[in-house]
Amino acid sequence: FLYKQVVEKREIDGIFAVTDTYAIQIIKFLETFGVCIPEEVQIIGFDGGKSSSDDQIEISTIRQPIEAIAKESVKGIIALINRQMVSREMILPVKFIQGKTTKLLKDS
Repeated sequence: FLYKQVVEKREIDGIFAVTDTYAIQIIKFLETFGVCIPEEVQIIGFDGGKSSSDDQIEISTIRQPIEAIAKESVKGIIALINRQMVSREMILPVKFIQGKTTKLLKDS
């Protein structure tokens, strides 16, 4: 799919990956075919996890609040143990981290 839609036809100008690791793999794949990131295709990962110190790619990502997710998960497990109702949905704030894989937004 990526090869045909992005490399051959140049129909896609942005990709949102489900994790930062997948985003890095997509970047490496596209770069082997000469696709310029972010000029031709912008890529955003999703997790905001810290990469190893030897990683040279600084991707744009959506950082998840891992500590808050952990706390809410523990609260939910305790509630289930106590046979209490637990909400199936929870909304927690995320943060966009600008990296080198998306173009900078210009103020209008």
